[in-house]
Amino acid sequence: MTALITITPREDGQLWTTSLGTSGTYSVGDVARVLGTGQNRLFKFLKARGILRSDRTPRREYLRLGYFRIVRGEYQRADGIVCEYARLPKFILQKETSFAIFVLLSREIMMHWNTTPKTSIHDEAGMRDILVWAGEKPYRLAQIYAEFYKNNKTDFSEYTTIPLWLRSALSEHVDTQSLSVETIQTSDDDQTTKILFATTDDKKIESVIMRHLSGRTTLCVSCQAGCPMACVFCATGKLGLEKNLSAWEILDQVAFAKEVLREEGRELRNIVFMGMGEPFLNYANVSSAIRILTDQKKWDFSSRRVTVSTCGIVPKIREIARDFPQVSLAISLHAPDDETRRAIMPVNHTYPVADLMDSLDEYVQMTNKRVFYEYIMIAGVTDRLELAPMLAELLRGRLAHVNFIPYNPGEGIMGRGHRPSSRLIIEKFQRTLERAGVPSTVRHTMGDDIAAACGQLARKETMSRTLA
Repeated sequence: MTALITITPREDGQLWTTSLGTSGTYSVGDVARVLGTGQNRLFKFLKARGILRSDRTPRREYLRLGYFRIVRGEYQRADGIVCEYARLPKFILQKETSFAIFVLLSREIMMHWNTTPKTSIHDEAGMRDILVWAGEKPYRLAQIYAEFYKNNKTDFSEYTTIPLWLRSALSEHVDTQSLSVETIQTSDDDQTTKILFATTDDKKIESVIMRHLSGRTTLCVSCQAGCPMACVFCATGKLGLEKNLSAWEILDQVAFAKEVLREEGRELRNIVFMGMGEPFLNYANVSSAIRILTDQKKWDFSSRRVTVSTCGIVPKIREIARDFPQVSLAISLHAPDDETRRAIMPVNHTYPVADLMDSLDEYVQMTNKRVFYEYIMIAGVTDRLELAPMLAELLRGRLAHVNFIPYNPGEGIMGRGHRPSSRLIIEKFQRTLERAGVPSTVRHTMGDDIAAACGQLARKETMSRTLA
């Protein structure tokens, strides 16, 4: 005789069971013993499917009775309809008994399951839940991550180290790319590629791949859709903040760029958080992304090749020093005095230059790392000659490197009436810093013909030539 057991909720919310063909009541512990498994494991199995809440009471809106039998290795309802959406866990199949237990998903549950967003492959906790749901051992996650992160495979059907049915389950319930590509634009010199992405909620963000003449490659990633900082020289600041990107949306920019470069026979070397948004106002997701980027069992980027740029959110400067002492830090300084800086960067009202420099002194003490200072050169605004000695005095004796950035005309809040500084003025600033013992370089402008240069990211979809 085949006795099939189902689980039903009692009116008081507790779980109880009734067996088919016989009268009587069974506890979950009874069911677990019949199945030869532990009660906690059975609870975990049901909870992972969303049948139970964290307090182990059923979710009544999703629970319905069902009786199952095993026929030729397939799992069928008692009326013979094949259940294609799931598979019985191994701890049931391996038991030499005629008892089996499963939960029949009603039409409402199927609608809920099918409309639930897929789990990102980067979401380790979610991936573990899927393995529990599938009745698989935890070591499967290491196999999956080796295929994705180390072998660069995004098609689950190619994951030959895991069972075929698990590959199918991953294809159905796991997402390796949460962003859709709207346009890809490449500069005339082929050094710069800008990708316009759309998130699942239709927010637009941009990333930029840079191929340097030295052979190294860099990806500039976005951490927010838009930006709340309203720096007057930046086109992104004109957009305002639309949303913080999730860690998965940040990482999926990297995944796409790696694929583009791999098709060219290149490897991604550097990652800079200098795209759309202020990283320190989305610190939780940015830090999660950095941990995955630098995890030796995942992409294993060197921390020293990851740079985070901030306009100067003082509390987070101390936090990143504690959390990521090897990650490089860049500061959008752009002026050495409060008056000039307040005029172009509203953040200076909250965190004036003196407070910013105090926090950076602490950062250097904690990390012993050089800080990179970004200084935009705007004719008549930030390149006034009296500012050069002020900048030199501000950084004298500090572990600093200044990166002068010629202003890239765009559609920032300050409008189109401004021009980049002349090469002669920039050289005068450099000589002044040199006399104070402060090293500096001038950033080579890349991608300005496709609005991909510093300060130009504003989701313009029809610039230069667009590649399919």
